[in-house]
Amino acid sequence: MLVWYVGLTLAALFLHLSMTNNSAALSSAFAAAAVVIPLTLLGYTMRSYGDTFNSHVLVPAIGPIVIAVLIFEYVEYNKRVDDAYAAQLIPADLVLLSDVKWTRGAADGTATVAGHVINRSPHQLVGLSVELVVYGGSEKLASATTDAKLDVGPGQQANFTTVTPEFPAAGLRDLPCIRQEALPPPIRKGKAGLFECFYRVAGTRGEQVFF
Repeated sequence: MLVWYVGLTLAALFLHLSMTNNSAALSSAFAAAAVVIPLTLLGYTMRSYGDTFNSHVLVPAIGPIVIAVLIFEYVEYNKRVDDAYAAQLIPADLVLLSDVKWTRGAADGTATVAGHVINRSPHQLVGLSVELVVYGGSEKLASATTDAKLDVGPGQQANFTTVTPEFPAAGLRDLPCIRQEALPPPIRKGKAGLFECFYRVAGTRGEQVFF
């Protein structure tokens, strides 16, 4: 029976990987493995214990595991559906940012990104992803995507602060950032010695408001 427990655990793992992997080929391979493992176990059990095989014993033994796996995958599937819905609920152009600044941190190798956000959507803004790029002249010094947790109602505004990796800019502590709808920004010439920070709203998370 231990073989069944291990096999079903692996099948559940492969099934989970098939539903979360971005590669179609890998997802198909994981799904195939999740199906093959239980069938192989069943065939092995029937060959090895054909004379004493009793489905009335085996089914109650593995039934709870199968049910638990199905419940787990159902919960995970619903969570992914909810996450996808939350990510599409508020368009980026309805989220207005201002006073966005990348500030160098201490010796721990981190920096902070702070700014002001206005929610122009009819939904609750609960999360925000911001992609940033720092240039020194024409050279790209650093880039990062940071996530901020928010709780901004429709038509409301708030400040936000998140942590990002440090960026190398000797003698520079605060760097204001300019919004760009697409990164990297257009080719810049004649910027020698000038530090610039650009950002775009890479994603949002929203929740419906029920009155």
